Amino acid sequence: MSTREINAAIPVTIFLLLSVTFYGLYDNLSGDDEGLALDLVDPVWDYEHDAETGYGSVTGGYVYRGENAPSLYGKYIYADYIMGKIWALEIAGDSKTNEVVYDSKANTSLTGNSRISVSSFGESEDGELYFSDRDTGKVFGFTENNNGDIILED
Repeated sequence: MSTREINAAIPVTIFLLLSVTFYGLYDNLSGDDEGLALDLVDPVWDYEHDAETGYGSVTGGYVYRGENAPSLYGKYIYADYIMGKIWALEIAGDSKTNEVVYDSKANTSLTGNSRISVSSFGESEDGELYFSDRDTGKVFGFTENNNGDIILED
């Protein structure tokens, strides 16, 4: 089984012109550590992907800071391009919770397709998140109904 990593960006400013965070290189956490003594930043989450789960490709997102979906506030929203799932990752201290926000294979009502291919995320000035579906070219946003269910709208 292999994993994809999700990193948290905590930039370091050099000469006030360049921000850099070095996350290391692929597979830098396995085997003997005989390399240079680099100050690497560990991933905050490893997203498993293999033939058994079918998970395959992470489309990075944003931490939700909007008002339309209060239950997502402060969570990192990202997607799996291959599976058509959107996830909410919450990290509180040492506790990490990763929950499915939307599964397009289980609910095809948005596009009529068997899955949504989330190709990118965007954030508005007021903190609302949007994502695009590569197959239809549509842009969707997040809202929450009175029952606390997350609704995706185009």
